[in-house]
Amino acid sequence: MRPDVLLIDLHLGDMSGIELTEQAKAIYPDAKMVLLTYEADESFVSAAFRSGASGYILKEADSEELLFGLRKVVQGRRFICTGITERLCTRLSRDSRAVKRPISIGLSSREAEILELIADGYTNLQIAGMLFTSRRTVEGHRLSLLNKTGTRNSPELIKFAMLNGLLNVAAG
Repeated sequence: MRPDVLLIDLHLGDMSGIELTEQAKAIYPDAKMVLLTYEADESFVSAAFRSGASGYILKEADSEELLFGLRKVVQGRRFICTGITERLCTRLSRDSRAVKRPISIGLSSREAEILELIADGYTNLQIAGMLFTSRRTVEGHRLSLLNKTGTRNSPELIKFAMLNGLLNVAAG
């Protein structure tokens, strides 16, 4: 037998559908593998496609969507059912709202310099010594940064600055 399509349940008795997909792909490299499951978690979807699957369909999908997906897979396309794509779109739109585009809030060059030093973990006194100014001047700049960004403390300030492109974050 040379199957064109194998419809595989994700949860089997002795092994997972992911493992079966990998083994079946080794035996039938031209066959298309479609996982059928109740699991909507992205980690399962990702693992399925990494194992060689061409499709991922939830058992809650109606028969029309199942047949549509199988046809697409037979045509050489990949298919993810609408139940999964809706969840992915919701997550992606939520994530895109969390990461804002860089904004300009009118930081002075001294405020930008102090922001970088705050992010590096220096105290007001340490920053004052590094910049040859008073601790009170640094405190004033820190307060100005908090006011301009609408944050309440240094961790919030750093998070805001990172999400809004106000900090140049380098590894190491």
